[in-house]
Amino acid sequence: MNENTIKNIKIGMLVTNILTLLAGVAFIAWPKESSEMFVRIIGILFLAAAVFETICFIFAKKRGIFDFISVFVAVAAAGLGIWFLVNPSWLVGFFGYVFGVVIILIGIANLHQTIFIVRYHRNIWWVSLLVAFLAIALGVFIIINPFGFADGLMIWIGIGMVIEAVFGFFNLPAIKHREI
Repeated sequence: MNENTIKNIKIGMLVTNILTLLAGVAFIAWPKESSEMFVRIIGILFLAAAVFETICFIFAKKRGIFDFISVFVAVAAAGLGIWFLVNPSWLVGFFGYVFGVVIILIGIANLHQTIFIVRYHRNIWWVSLLVAFLAIALGVFIIINPFGFADGLMIWIGIGMVIEAVFGFFNLPAIKHREI
């Protein structure tokens, strides 16, 4: 690689690390707004896909049954996109409920495993029972407070992004010109 290529790689990494750091700090500082912005971006992507499918349908020379199905899907995507733009907190809460139910189901599966562990007289059956009850309790808590779960998740994602950016800054000096 020549010096110019290495310089461009370093600039790209620097910009990426700065943006990752800023996004991570934003996720930590404003978790609710960050999750709603994420849902709005999904809404914009749904709308863009709907517009693209509609334009393809309008300019198609021949139209078959699949083209009409695509238009139906485009209308549904546009509706969802508009809904996500107008009411992003709905989707944030919905994912919280779904995640809570999944965690409860995992806890129930752990209870089932605990029964097998007790049957085979293992000494640490109580650890499995404790994990099962903790999972069920966490799932119930998430269902009761899905928006708090979303905020906490955004904060943890933000922390991960900040850590990633900091390590990225430390890695920049390691990129040097070497003959391969």
